[in-house]
Amino acid sequence: MLMNINKSNYKPFLEVLFVAIPFIWLATGFQWDGDGEMRLLIALIPILIWSLLGNRAKNEFKEFLADRWLQLIACLIVLVSISYLTYGHSSRELRGLVAVFLLLILTPRTFFNTNNYSWFILFYAISSCALTYYFTTIEVTNRGAWPVNAVPFATNIGLCIIMTSSVVYKYKLTVEQKFRCITAIIALIIALINSQSRGPILALSFVSVVFVLYIVITNTSALKYKAIIVLSFITVVAVIVQVPSINNRIGATLSEVKSIQDGNFKGSIGIRLSMYKTGYQIFKQAPIIGIGKDGIDRTLDQMLSESLISPSVHRYARMTLHNGYLDYLVRNGVVGLIVFLMVLISPLAIIKNNGNKDIGAVLALCTFLAVCNVSDFPFINAQCVVMYFLLIGFCLLTFVQNKTE
Repeated sequence: MLMNINKSNYKPFLEVLFVAIPFIWLATGFQWDGDGEMRLLIALIPILIWSLLGNRAKNEFKEFLADRWLQLIACLIVLVSISYLTYGHSSRELRGLVAVFLLLILTPRTFFNTNNYSWFILFYAISSCALTYYFTTIEVTNRGAWPVNAVPFATNIGLCIIMTSSVVYKYKLTVEQKFRCITAIIALIIALINSQSRGPILALSFVSVVFVLYIVITNTSALKYKAIIVLSFITVVAVIVQVPSINNRIGATLSEVKSIQDGNFKGSIGIRLSMYKTGYQIFKQAPIIGIGKDGIDRTLDQMLSESLISPSVHRYARMTLHNGYLDYLVRNGVVGLIVFLMVLISPLAIIKNNGNKDIGAVLALCTFLAVCNVSDFPFINAQCVVMYFLLIGFCLLTFVQNKTE
């Protein structure tokens, strides 16, 4: 096949190939690699070189000036870099922001369409489902020792379920595209439940109810009933497949709640509550700008030496306080929390300013991430950074294209 490529289509073929490389990595190996964002940066090198050699920099700069989402990511890169240099902000979040910025600005706008998305999400879902099956059945591994911790892994899955459900509901897809998307949703739900991550599962349940109510209220045609039937069928199938896993997790949760009532805070939920209390005590030291990651570690070490916290709380809190809002308050103070809230709210403002009133998908993605941050800190993991900003970028780009068409 390669021998049949003539000079007239040689350049377009290479461009498509180079653009596809990072998306192939995202769809297949990204979840299997704890440093997936580093490999993504490497996968972006061919399209970056191609862009520089093809004198596309001027057009990409114009796109940057017209794209508020890219501008926000660029500002975040600057702020996180300053935080990293000042008091030890996580370099993983910085790498994730740089990777998704390059991915969005280097990828031609025409590449963001529903057909490409249906293929991407199908392979992503298959890869994610295979990962959970492998680590829960073939080589049984503690959820915290997965290549990507089970909680941020499940957060990514939830984001993809919401995005794909929105694509199925909103866009006019071919039969093949619908089949790929619905198959992907089923595989993603199975992977989510198999991860046994309570926070993302509860967050998705909440957003799903709101999503269905949104369909019922805003759509008076028969389409709303079809959407409800399809979503209900997909959920029932996935739940039936994973009933034992759900029962086990519910039983463990109820057991932990009973232990807390008895004064035992050694379980997962009890440790989280202890970390919240500890985080609030640390936050009071520097409420405006925070004390940074290094400052948190030093304070936790001191609290452990004074027997103010248990070794379990010390070990887990050094990773994250398991509440995104509290983490930002402690690390970067009120200023950091305000910046994070801007990340959640700005996509809604951007799409509204573009004159598109249909903000359902963007609102669902932002709400899901906001709820997930109540019980965890997704952005401590670069994979979550990449997926959130990429999916929001896809929404904004496709909505603008549809409006133009």
